[in-house]
Amino acid sequence: MSTPAKFIAAYLGVLVLMLTWWSTLRASGSVGQIWLVVAAYGALLAVWGVLVRWGRSQEEGTK
Repeated sequence: MSTPAKFIAAYLGVLVLMLTWWSTLRASGSVGQIWLVVAAYGALLAVWGVLVRWGRSQEEGTK
């Protein structure tokens, strides 16, 4: 499995977990905590972007 494919698979896995968590919060009536989900998703996107850049720099370094 290539490095970008690993990142995408990990990202999708975490996204599914976050969506499950969000639906659980919604079902329990804690919709007020939805900002936590949004903040966590934003942080996840930031980390994912850093990892993708790091992966690209590693690939360029090995060429």
